[in-house]
Amino acid sequence: TGLAFAFESVLIFTKTGLSRLTGTGRDVLTTRITNEFEGAGCLSHHSIVYTGGAVYWMSSDGFYKWVVGQAKPTRISNPEGASQPRGIAATFRRINLLHAHSVFGHYDAKRNLIRWFVPLDGETSNRYALAYDVAKGKWSGPLQYPDITCVTTIPGLNGVQRNIAGTIYGSILELDVGNSDGGYGTFEPKATLTAATTVLLTASAASWPTAGDALKGTACILARVTTGT
Repeated sequence: TGLAFAFESVLIFTKTGLSRLTGTGRDVLTTRITNEFEGAGCLSHHSIVYTGGAVYWMSSDGFYKWVVGQAKPTRISNPEGASQPRGIAATFRRINLLHAHSVFGHYDAKRNLIRWFVPLDGETSNRYALAYDVAKGKWSGPLQYPDITCVTTIPGLNGVQRNIAGTIYGSILELDVGNSDGGYGTFEPKATLTAATTVLLTASAASWPTAGDALKGTACILARVTTGT
């Protein structure tokens, strides 16, 4: 169900497990296939991502990570032995496994995250993405996308890496540009709420536009920040 080149070998995925083909390929006596494990196969060849010395993929019961030497892979979508519930087990159960063959994974080196584009809630195309932060081991999403079939990273004219996606409609899109309803980066606090009964917040340190309707109808984000213990 999937092939990938990693760890100086060819990884051979089935629906139930993983084997590894090693050797020079020039001499049959030096070529061998070793069964690495069973119980965590691959549903989509395009879900396989190799980065940072580890291989990631989608199985029938979650997303997995494996490196050479591990007796069994780590299920990153629902980590075992976590002191607190974490992962995306409930979200994973929403994936339409009947159309899992179309699931596509892409590694974004700039953000150091893997996005898997998946069909949720009975959808038959990849209208959502689940993002996994490789460094922090944390998930975000699902975020909605327009029926993605493939994604690749190319250098722009200015040398900046750009993520280009294709859709089932024949469109080519650039991801991660334009407007967003999310918040990113570092925020600058403008005012502080000091009492639980406060109903009017005056941000005297902020510079607000006043012409016309100004910011009438604009959403305001209130963030609770806890310091100390």
